[in-house]
Amino acid sequence: MSTALPELDRIDLKILACLQDDGRISNLKLAENVALSPCHPVADRGAGAGAAADQRRLHPGL
Repeated sequence: MSTALPELDRIDLKILACLQDDGRISNLKLAENVALSPCHPVADRGAGAGAAADQRRLHPGL
């Protein structure tokens, strides 16, 4: 069974790049880096998609 991945837009790619640089970045700093409001829905989009589990898989020491 395959799960379709969502399309990634320009902002998603910026968020991913920031998280790859610093996986422990705060929401506020992340929002500043990608020019979004810290409560913008895109900032929270990854939480429902298992982003935390992926982060632990990529960085087991976290």
